[in-house]
Amino acid sequence: MPGWKSCLAWCRRLAGWLAAGLLFLSLAGKAPGAESSPIPEVVFKIGANTYTVNGQPFSMDASPFIAGNRAFVPVRYLALSLGVPPEGIGWDGQRGTVTLQKGGVTLKLTLGKATLEANGQAKPMDVAPLLKDNRVYLPARYVAQELGYRVDWQAPAVRITPDVLPVPENTQVTVQGDRVNVRSGPGTNYTVLAQVNKGERLAVLGKVPDWYQVKLPGGEVGWIVAWYVAPWEETSRGSPPESGQGGAPEDSSSGKQEQPGGAPAGPAVNSLEVSAAEKAVKVKITAGAPVDYRVFRLSSPERLVVDLTGVQPGEVPREVQLNSRVAGRLRVGWFSRSPDVTRLVFDLSDRAAWRARLSADKKTLELEVFVPDARELLRGKIIVVDPGHGGPDPGAMANGLKEKDLTLKIGQRLAGLLAAQGAKALMTRTNDSDVDLYARTDMANRAGADLFVSVHINANPSPDVQGTATYIPRREEAEARRYEESRRLAECIQSYLVRNLSLEDDGVREASFVVVRTASMPAVLVEVAYITNPREAGLLKQDAFLARAAEAIYQGIVDYLASR
Repeated sequence: MPGWKSCLAWCRRLAGWLAAGLLFLSLAGKAPGAESSPIPEVVFKIGANTYTVNGQPFSMDASPFIAGNRAFVPVRYLALSLGVPPEGIGWDGQRGTVTLQKGGVTLKLTLGKATLEANGQAKPMDVAPLLKDNRVYLPARYVAQELGYRVDWQAPAVRITPDVLPVPENTQVTVQGDRVNVRSGPGTNYTVLAQVNKGERLAVLGKVPDWYQVKLPGGEVGWIVAWYVAPWEETSRGSPPESGQGGAPEDSSSGKQEQPGGAPAGPAVNSLEVSAAEKAVKVKITAGAPVDYRVFRLSSPERLVVDLTGVQPGEVPREVQLNSRVAGRLRVGWFSRSPDVTRLVFDLSDRAAWRARLSADKKTLELEVFVPDARELLRGKIIVVDPGHGGPDPGAMANGLKEKDLTLKIGQRLAGLLAAQGAKALMTRTNDSDVDLYARTDMANRAGADLFVSVHINANPSPDVQGTATYIPRREEAEARRYEESRRLAECIQSYLVRNLSLEDDGVREASFVVVRTASMPAVLVEVAYITNPREAGLLKQDAFLARAAEAIYQGIVDYLASR
């Protein structure tokens, strides 16, 4: 745990406390104060019978509390805050089961059961719903994340905000209905700022499930429901319902749910060839103009997304059912205008990697999504595993733990996993010995290693700070190719850390750490969890948790090699 990082994290947390600190809530009726912020937020304070909407207080008849180091919020307030309509909140008293339905997502949670079902898929939690004073309380973080929101703990409060995703620069949408409301927040309970009409174009700043954040001609920022503009977000949770169906908020004065269309013609995808086998899906896309492409993952549910910039979808099928263990379905949609972006979304059903090849004229993209063969990918690879600290340097110490002991255990497990699949796994230390920082990367550089992975445990002066992160060298401290490859490796590892450990995602970050700066190959430094956070320290004491951490890093390495 490099010391400067603790100071930086502490300062960032302190700044967060001073700046705001509050949870996103869209209650029935207007949300007072929602007009003042482009990203609405509400704060639930632990033990308080009031909450705040952008700083303005309101009362409620129950109060949140902490149990098992998780914040619990009364089910009705939590559900409404996440945009679940009142009719979408269900309670089965005999079974002790809560059902929440929003758009195309159905969540089920049961009292005393530490499992959340999202559209029938069981997902583990580290706490279970509770009954207190005849009120049902749900763990805020797990429910919010499944519905597309971000949860932040800022003692003594929980803050929930829409998880606004970035969009390509200069993205615009065209309005497809008359007198469509633009609201102060992403929900029909927020104040109407303006109304727009069919054919008007709006600049898009970001998106959340079912809503776009847009800029009005006068510069005011607001939110518009996705299915009243073209294109709509194909990967959002829940597609726009057909006319006459319920289950999604209506936000047009006309009362109709129109389908987008009427956009001017332009370069388009000419053909889409799909072949699916048990362990692989191959797609060949031919476009009428040169394209650029980007591939990335989305979770909850797991999806692989391919954005093609420069073309519209054309006349290709909008949905293809795949008879494959890798993915159950491929969807195609028009993601944005100016520039045109066609989006392909694979609904993954197994752990998958991908590789792509763009033709010289940039008009043909061949993509393969497959279950990676770890032994084939790792055979002969030299991978250096660096357990942080050691000897007289214990690293971070808290809650009866020493960082150097934990990193060695994870490193040994990781090296064992790699070696079992044919890799040459070199460890910078195999016992409690003192190894100079520069000597660690010297070993890797002399061995001609393919990858360098340093394992650390994080720490912070505040016991509330939590999460998992992966670090890479600063852009200015690494040549371009090594920087980009380090980032790709870090993204693969970080994805599995979050999935395997169920910790807060602190993301991929840049830092001037010696071991990532001085390596000559792609290099990352993993901060598995916080030794200073009581809950995460409890996990770090469990061998099963350390094994999952090693497995996550291993799987990330395999996926990185598969996509090269």
